[in-house]
Amino acid sequence: MHWRKKFLKPDIFGVLLTSFTAFWIFIGIAGKIARQPVKAIDTTILLSLQGGPRWLEDLVRDITALGSPGVLSLVVAVATVFLLLARKHRNAIFMLVTSLGGVVITALLKFTFDRPRPELALQHVYADTASFPSAHAMLSIVVYLAFGLLATRAVTERALKCYVLGVADLMGILVGFSRIYLGMHWPSDV
Repeated sequence: MHWRKKFLKPDIFGVLLTSFTAFWIFIGIAGKIARQPVKAIDTTILLSLQGGPRWLEDLVRDITALGSPGVLSLVVAVATVFLLLARKHRNAIFMLVTSLGGVVITALLKFTFDRPRPELALQHVYADTASFPSAHAMLSIVVYLAFGLLATRAVTERALKCYVLGVADLMGILVGFSRIYLGMHWPSDV
């Protein structure tokens, strides 16, 4: 009975529901990508986002950095050390395993699909890995959501828990959009 109470807490249930839904959407998209080339809608969306004001491009580049391997590694390292110092060893292990698991799954999927990146990418942005899935977007969701889930344990009010998880989701969404805006990924990659 105790496990049922713990499972039905809003933060855990919300994360599990979001993860399950995202997983099935991802499987549907991945299946289509594996069978077909890039759709015209992907190109149309990318072309419509090109040519924005310089300040917006700078802002989007800053946002995309929040999903970079260096920034995400720093977030995971800081969070893990903090949890270890706070003697929250299970939470530290959760943070590490979740993050490293995301890295392994992303690498395997990139290897499996080996989808080329759009040729529409801004010329001063460089990437040498496959396009699908977007590692920036996928790992941002994994890391920020894991961090958010752990942060919800520090607050008791439901509104605060929802806010923390909402911010974690928003971080992943913003990073994903930034990858599309910069032309680094097809919309269906994200």
